[in-house]
Amino acid sequence: MNHASFPDEGKVLSYTRLQVPPEGFNAPLDIVMVEIDSGPKLVCWTDSSLEVDQRVRVFSDQGMLRCIPL
Repeated sequence: MNHASFPDEGKVLSYTRLQVPPEGFNAPLDIVMVEIDSGPKLVCWTDSSLEVDQRVRVFSDQGMLRCIPL
């Protein structure tokens, strides 16, 4: 994420699947709430199957936050 103030790894707090996402997104769209290690809570999207408490890496992808499993 290129933020010197906090790391780019954290854990999944919750997630949901949007069957009818906003225009410009493919369905389904998985939205994830991530708690960054020693940092903020962020909302990002993923195309991976994730579980609560799973460790993830968050990064910028075309101007939006995306997360993938570690």
